[in-house]
Amino acid sequence: MSVKTRSALIIIAKQNGGKSTVIRATTGVSRAGQQSGKYMQLKDRRNNPITALVYVASPQESGVDPNDFLNTPPYSEIAKGDYDILILPLEHNHQWNPQDYIEQVKNYANKIYVVFLEAPSQHLIGYLKTNNIVYDVINYTQNEEYEDPFYVAYRIRMGYWPPDQTTIKTMRLICLFSYF
Repeated sequence: MSVKTRSALIIIAKQNGGKSTVIRATTGVSRAGQQSGKYMQLKDRRNNPITALVYVASPQESGVDPNDFLNTPPYSEIAKGDYDILILPLEHNHQWNPQDYIEQVKNYANKIYVVFLEAPSQHLIGYLKTNNIVYDVINYTQNEEYEDPFYVAYRIRMGYWPPDQTTIKTMRLICLFSYF
Protein backbone atom coordinates (compact mmCIF):
# COMPACT_ATOMS: atom_id res chain seq x y z
CA MET A 1 0.00 0.00 0.00
CA SER A 2 1.48 3.36 -0.99
CA VAL A 3 1.14 6.46 1.09
CA LYS A 4 -0.08 9.51 -0.77
CA THR A 5 2.36 12.40 -0.74
CA ARG A 6 0.56 15.62 0.05
CA SER A 7 2.00 19.09 0.07
CA ALA A 8 0.73 22.30 1.59
CA LEU A 9 1.41 25.73 0.14
CA ILE A 10 0.57 28.34 2.75
CA ILE A 11 0.32 31.99 1.73
CA ILE A 12 0.78 34.41 4.63
CA ALA A 13 0.09 38.16 4.65
CA LYS A 14 -1.62 40.75 6.80
CA GLN A 15 -5.35 41.39 6.61
CA ASN A 16 -6.17 42.79 3.15
CA GLY A 17 -2.61 41.88 2.11
CA GLY A 18 -3.55 40.24 -1.19
CA LYS A 19 -3.71 36.58 -0.12
CA SER A 20 -6.97 35.79 -1.89
CA THR A 21 -6.02 37.75 -5.01
CA VAL A 22 -2.71 35.90 -5.32
CA ILE A 23 -4.36 32.51 -4.69
CA ARG A 24 -7.02 33.21 -7.34
CA ALA A 25 -4.30 34.27 -9.79
CA THR A 26 -2.26 31.14 -8.99
CA THR A 27 -5.08 28.59 -9.16
CA GLY A 28 -7.93 30.15 -11.11
CA VAL A 29 -10.39 29.54 -8.26
CA SER A 30 -13.32 31.94 -8.36
CA ARG A 31 -14.89 33.96 -5.59
CA ALA A 32 -17.39 31.10 -5.25
CA GLY A 33 -14.63 29.07 -3.63
CA GLN A 34 -13.87 31.84 -1.16
CA GLN A 35 -16.23 30.73 1.58
CA SER A 36 -15.49 27.03 1.26
CA GLY A 37 -12.60 24.87 0.25
CA LYS A 38 -12.71 24.00 -3.39
CA TYR A 39 -11.22 20.92 -5.02
CA MET A 40 -9.65 21.77 -8.33
CA GLN A 41 -8.07 19.61 -10.99
CA LEU A 42 -4.89 21.42 -11.99
CA LYS A 43 -1.71 20.51 -13.86
CA ASP A 44 1.82 20.64 -12.57
CA ARG A 45 4.63 22.03 -14.71
CA ARG A 46 5.20 18.58 -16.22
CA ASN A 47 1.52 18.49 -17.28
CA ASN A 48 0.65 15.81 -14.72
CA PRO A 49 -2.81 16.12 -13.15
CA ILE A 50 -2.92 17.16 -9.51
CA THR A 51 -5.85 17.67 -7.18
CA ALA A 52 -5.67 20.88 -5.20
CA LEU A 53 -7.76 21.78 -2.18
CA VAL A 54 -7.89 25.55 -2.41
CA TYR A 55 -9.03 28.00 0.24
CA VAL A 56 -9.24 31.71 -0.46
CA ALA A 57 -10.38 32.89 2.98
CA SER A 58 -8.05 32.37 5.92
CA PRO A 59 -9.43 30.58 8.97
CA GLN A 60 -8.59 33.66 11.05
CA GLU A 61 -10.74 35.97 8.94
CA SER A 62 -13.46 33.32 9.03
CA GLY A 63 -13.34 33.42 12.84
CA VAL A 64 -12.10 29.83 13.21
CA ASP A 65 -9.99 29.22 16.31
CA PRO A 66 -6.88 27.09 15.68
CA ASN A 67 -8.07 24.55 18.26
CA ASP A 68 -11.27 23.95 16.23
CA PHE A 69 -9.65 24.47 12.85
CA LEU A 70 -9.70 20.92 11.44
CA ASN A 71 -13.13 20.15 12.90
CA THR A 72 -14.83 23.21 11.43
CA PRO A 73 -16.24 23.19 7.90
CA PRO A 74 -14.98 24.03 5.38
CA TYR A 75 -11.50 23.46 6.85
CA SER A 76 -12.44 19.96 8.01
CA GLU A 77 -11.83 18.87 4.39
CA ILE A 78 -8.08 19.14 5.11
CA ALA A 79 -8.20 16.10 7.39
CA LYS A 80 -9.83 13.97 4.67
CA GLY A 81 -6.64 14.18 2.60
CA ASP A 82 -8.31 13.87 -0.83
CA TYR A 83 -5.78 16.18 -2.49
CA ASP A 84 -2.21 16.38 -3.71
CA ILE A 85 -1.68 19.96 -2.63
CA LEU A 86 -3.44 22.13 -0.08
CA ILE A 87 -3.39 25.87 -0.71
CA LEU A 88 -4.24 27.81 2.42
CA PRO A 89 -4.06 31.52 3.27
CA LEU A 90 -3.16 32.59 6.79
CA GLU A 91 -3.11 36.04 8.35
CA HIS A 92 0.07 37.46 9.77
CA ASN A 93 -0.23 39.60 12.95
CA HIS A 94 -3.62 38.28 13.95
CA GLN A 95 -4.88 37.28 17.38
CA TRP A 96 -4.34 33.66 16.30
CA ASN A 97 -0.80 32.96 15.17
CA PRO A 98 -0.21 31.31 11.80
CA GLN A 99 2.05 28.69 13.40
CA ASP A 100 -0.92 27.36 15.42
CA TYR A 101 -2.65 26.45 12.14
CA ILE A 102 0.54 25.22 10.48
CA GLU A 103 1.12 22.91 13.44
CA GLN A 104 -2.23 21.24 12.70
CA VAL A 105 -1.61 21.04 8.94
CA LYS A 106 1.69 19.22 9.59
CA ASN A 107 -0.32 16.09 10.43
CA TYR A 108 -1.81 15.98 6.92
CA ALA A 109 0.97 17.23 4.64
CA ASN A 110 4.30 15.53 4.00
CA LYS A 111 5.81 18.79 2.77
CA ILE A 112 4.89 22.33 3.77
CA TYR A 113 6.00 25.44 1.96
CA VAL A 114 5.24 28.95 3.17
CA VAL A 115 5.23 32.03 0.98
CA PHE A 116 5.08 35.40 2.71
CA LEU A 117 3.64 38.31 0.75
CA GLU A 118 5.31 40.68 3.22
CA ALA A 119 8.22 40.65 5.65
CA PRO A 120 7.60 37.98 8.30
CA SER A 121 8.17 38.29 12.04
CA GLN A 122 11.37 36.81 13.46
CA HIS A 123 9.26 34.67 15.81
CA LEU A 124 7.48 33.04 12.87
CA ILE A 125 10.76 32.58 10.96
CA GLY A 126 12.21 30.88 14.05
CA TYR A 127 9.23 28.50 14.16
CA LEU A 128 9.62 27.60 10.47
CA LYS A 129 13.36 27.01 10.81
CA THR A 130 12.91 24.89 13.93
CA ASN A 131 10.37 22.74 12.08
CA ASN A 132 12.38 22.56 8.83
CA ILE A 133 9.62 24.26 6.85
CA VAL A 134 10.81 25.87 3.65
CA TYR A 135 9.73 29.48 3.25
CA ASP A 136 10.23 32.37 0.88
CA VAL A 137 9.25 36.04 0.76
CA ILE A 138 7.65 37.34 -2.43
CA ASN A 139 6.66 40.92 -1.67
CA TYR A 140 3.24 41.71 -3.05
CA THR A 141 3.32 45.38 -2.15
CA GLN A 142 5.99 47.95 -2.90
CA ASN A 143 5.59 51.40 -1.36
CA GLU A 144 1.90 50.76 -0.62
CA GLU A 145 1.29 49.78 -4.27
CA TYR A 146 0.26 46.23 -5.18
CA GLU A 147 2.39 44.23 -7.60
CA ASP A 148 0.78 42.45 -10.52
CA PRO A 149 -0.85 39.39 -8.87
CA PHE A 150 -0.14 37.30 -11.98
CA TYR A 151 3.57 38.04 -11.65
CA VAL A 152 3.45 36.89 -8.01
CA ALA A 153 1.45 33.81 -9.11
CA TYR A 154 4.05 33.09 -11.80
CA ARG A 155 6.83 33.22 -9.19
CA ILE A 156 4.86 30.88 -6.92
CA ARG A 157 4.19 28.44 -9.75
CA MET A 158 7.79 28.52 -10.93
CA GLY A 159 9.12 28.05 -7.41
CA TYR A 160 6.59 25.69 -5.85
CA TRP A 161 4.70 23.95 -8.62
CA PRO A 162 5.16 21.05 -8.07
CA PRO A 163 6.82 21.69 -4.73
CA ASP A 164 10.17 19.95 -4.48
CA GLN A 165 13.56 20.79 -3.02
CA THR A 166 15.33 21.20 -6.38
CA THR A 167 12.77 23.75 -7.48
CA ILE A 168 13.02 25.63 -4.18
CA LYS A 169 16.82 25.86 -4.38
CA THR A 170 16.61 27.12 -7.97
CA MET A 171 13.99 29.71 -6.97
CA ARG A 172 16.16 31.00 -4.14
CA LEU A 173 19.08 31.43 -6.55
CA ILE A 174 16.86 33.32 -8.98
CA CYS A 175 15.67 35.55 -6.12
CA LEU A 176 19.23 36.22 -5.02
CA PHE A 177 20.32 37.23 -8.49
CA SER A 178 17.22 39.37 -9.08
CA TYR A 179 18.38 41.76 -6.33
CA PHE A 180 21.60 42.64 -8.17
